[in-house]
Amino acid sequence: MSTPNPEKRLHLSMSASQSRTTEIAVGFVSASVIVCTYNTLPGNQPNIYRNTVFLWMDTETISYDAPPLAAQTVGGNAPSGSVAFPLDIQLEKQYLVAYAVGPNASQICSWAHIPATTASGGQMRTNLSGPANPTGSFTAALSAANASSNLPSQIPLGESPAGSFQTRISMDYGPPNSAVVTYYTPDGNTPQASGQWIGLFYGPVALYTTPAIARVDIASDDSTGQIPVPCTLLRGMEYTLAYFMSGDQTSAAATFTFQT
Repeated sequence: MSTPNPEKRLHLSMSASQSRTTEIAVGFVSASVIVCTYNTLPGNQPNIYRNTVFLWMDTETISYDAPPLAAQTVGGNAPSGSVAFPLDIQLEKQYLVAYAVGPNASQICSWAHIPATTASGGQMRTNLSGPANPTGSFTAALSAANASSNLPSQIPLGESPAGSFQTRISMDYGPPNSAVVTYYTPDGNTPQASGQWIGLFYGPVALYTTPAIARVDIASDDSTGQIPVPCTLLRGMEYTLAYFMSGDQTSAAATFTFQT
């Protein structure tokens, strides 16, 4: 029996590949409220899966070792929506909001930073990121926050000037007996300690209920890395790779779908 040549690369139709991530963005900030929007993976049920939004003050990164200023379990089960933090917001302070695909900070997969400002108390800041097509819940949250506000009808998603981050994965090449995956998770994340893993599925599937055809646990606590997923990739097939933020299959954070 011949041994597969490790240098032989399986041709991928990268033009047919698609990446999906879990996003959080900030659409509105005033002295009394911060309104965030989120866009998660298809099939996610945020409330059932206990997705949580965390808020920290005076930091530009996730403070895994410090308690958050506030945390909210997402109230709905649509993959996209909004969350409001009605608090005494100190506009001269910086804040960070983070989305977790579960109840724990170790499951945080995306964040958005809110810079400090010298604006007087109560002044709105709407030049941050928000939904491209605001949902009813987002519009209602803004109206409840400040009924007299004159907000733009559209606030583009993902244009926060201070920066944001989303966990993501990609596949650069595929030897016949494995898929080599590159993953990027938040700084400070500890994949091995948190039981994080990568799964491979046939086609664009329901990640939350379909068993993976191959999986590998992340064996390092580095937040970014590369790992082979042992499998046999067949030509002319469609596959999806997914990154999970804990041992639970409901903690999917990012996917990469490709054709061979």
